Amino acid sequence: MPDLSSLLVVQQHDTAIVQLHHRRSHLPEHDVVVELEASRLALEVKRGPTVAKEVALSTRQALLEAQIAEVDAKIASADRSLYGGTVTATRELQALEADLASLKRRRNELEDLELEVLVEREPIDATLAASVAELADLDARLAQARSAEVLAAEAVDAAAVSETQARAAAVAGVDAPLLARYDAIRAKNKGIGIARLEGGTCGSCRLKIASVELDRIRILGPDAIVTCDECGALLAR
Repeated sequence: MPDLSSLLVVQQHDTAIVQLHHRRSHLPEHDVVVELEASRLALEVKRGPTVAKEVALSTRQALLEAQIAEVDAKIASADRSLYGGTVTATRELQALEADLASLKRRRNELEDLELEVLVEREPIDATLAASVAELADLDARLAQARSAEVLAAEAVDAAAVSETQARAAAVAGVDAPLLARYDAIRAKNKGIGIARLEGGTCGSCRLKIASVELDRIRILGPDAIVTCDECGALLAR
């Protein structure tokens, strides 16, 4: 008689493999990673205008600092000429004093502008510092989530390999023609090729077998292969 008990074991492994494949593609750990990646991207987008403003102010500050340094160099040169004793003519000394005063006024103007930039940068720098800390926290959580996803995927993959190996062992006890028929039915019946017939109900589609059909099945010999009229699954009696 056909060894349907071995085929039922094959079905159990096939069902487990399908469930593991589904779990592998729907890992909750992956959802956590996706959520954190979305949060990180949203934060980057949110801080983008602030970063751009900070860059503009930083560039402006660097330019002012360069201009102040240039004016300081000119003031130092004017000081040397004015007090170094190389210039003695009154008119030239007066011109140097006027240039020096003008340079100092220019330096004051530039320093005032730099102070304005520093004041404007203060809240922006504070906002960016907070966002950098938030990004660091997200990155740490994201690293943990990705690690958890890898471990979860490896566990599911290992279970799938184990089930596949167990299926191969179970298949050895099934006749090739019967296995081929089972595989063909599985392909058409949502992964179910064989189910138990219990209490007149098909274990695959969960529908009651008609009384007339049940009577017919009862008088069949033990070698007869029985299938469900509704879903086509092999029925183990």
